[in-house]
Order: sequence, then C-alpha cells, then structure tokens
Amino acid sequence: MQRLICIMVLFYLIQTYGSNPGLFDLPLTIYLKDNLHLPPAELATFGSLVILPWTIKPLYGIIADVFPIFGYRFKSYFLICYTLAFVCLLGLSSIQNHTIQNLAISMVLISTCIAFSDVLTDKIMIVEGSINNNTARLQAAQWAGLGFESYMLQK
Repeated sequence: MQRLICIMVLFYLIQTYGSNPGLFDLPLTIYLKDNLHLPPAELATFGSLVILPWTIKPLYGIIADVFPIFGYRFKSYFLICYTLAFVCLLGLSSIQNHTIQNLAISMVLISTCIAFSDVLTDKIMIVEGSINNNTARLQAAQWAGLGFESYMLQK
C-alpha cells in the first residue's frame, strides 16, 4: 500500500509541475507573447489547443482497457507516456529558436501524455483500492499530493 501511495503522490507531482497550467505555463506564455509576438487571440487558441487532450480523458481509459500492451493495462502505457513526454521536453530544450508549430505539437503531446497517465492513476486507485478496500486512503493520498505540490508551486 505504501508503494501505491508513493506512486499517487509522485504522479501528482508530475501533473502539477508538468501539465497546463504548470511550472512552465507562465514562461511559455511570456515567450509566446514577447518573443514570438502572438496576439491575445492566437495565445488563447494556443492554450485551448494544449488543453484539448484533457477534454477527451474517457477515451484514454477505454484505450487502456481494450488494448493492453505486452499484457499490461497500466505499466506499458505509463512507460510510453512518460518516455514520450521526456523526449518532447528534451527536444524542446535542445532547440535554439522555437516556432509556434513545434511548441504546439510538443505541448499537445506532453498534455496528452499527462492526461492519459492521470486516467491510469485514477484507474489504479479504483482497482487496487477496491481490492484492498483502501480506495479512500489512496484518494486522500492523491489529493494531499496535489494540494501539497500546488502549494509549493505558489511559493
């Protein structure tokens, strides 16, 4: 059970700092506005595009249930999601002059990966919690992790 609680808190740490809005939301907005000279309407469109993967979250649960990879419904997808997000962030860090297109594609992929893993974490909470009769404890760990990381983000 302690391992599951650590996974829940770790995931919400990643979600708080890596999703939109997250730690890089404000610098990204300033970069788009000041360096790439996006007008407010295009800045809003960019933000809407990046948040779009969060609107189709039920689809990710269906995908994970119907298409297990290597016999796993969770582990394989977590590995794919976090590897893809890491590669996107690494790619963004290696580019000198960003374009709106490469930022949009990368941010949508990162947002998709984090939204997908959010669904998987909630599924783990429900499945493992119901098996061990600890759903409330796991959910409390998720919310405590989210609250703590959000508090730290504001500091």
